[in-house]
Amino acid sequence: MIDLMRALSEATLHVSKLSDIPKDGHKPFVQLYSLLGEPFLLALDLLDHERLSQLSLDDQLTDVFLCSGVKGTSTEIRLCAWHCTCTHFALESYKAYMSPSNEGSTDDLAKPTCKHLIACQLARHAGPLFRARQLAAQDWLFV
Repeated sequence: MIDLMRALSEATLHVSKLSDIPKDGHKPFVQLYSLLGEPFLLALDLLDHERLSQLSLDDQLTDVFLCSGVKGTSTEIRLCAWHCTCTHFALESYKAYMSPSNEGSTDDLAKPTCKHLIACQLARHAGPLFRARQLAAQDWLFV
């Protein structure tokens, strides 16, 4: 998965629109869709609608994101802890915990995920193409 994100970073390094990506740069997107399915498309939608904000402290970006929902709700995402406060992530975490096939697994693909975590990873790795808005700590409290 790390190699795939690296390929995505390289493909989107000098573009600001999806339509500007050269044909050979489409491969990481297709591979991510085949691995992640619908949550990948939902993550792209979140980024397209600019619903993602990244916390900054003293002008330094952190691994903490906030996703604003349609109904005025917000979801907090912490990449360093691989955690999201959304319901889907909670259910996926519970399923992974209860699944005997994942016992002792350290495989990244076995980890629970959601559209929010995927969107944050895309914002982090896809350069200027998918950028999260930056929020200072004092603004974060009032969102």
